[in-house]
Amino acid sequence: MVDVHRLITHRFPLEQAAEVFEPVASLRDGVVKAMIEV
Repeated sequence: MVDVHRLITHRFPLEQAAEVFEPVASLRDGVVKAMIEV
């Protein structure tokens, strides 16, 4: 079984979704897999 929690490199609250979208989409700052927490 794969622990998918280890695949998430960054977590952001829903309130920051708009401001972090561009860095996440362009894979900047070492972002591999990001999660927006609701």
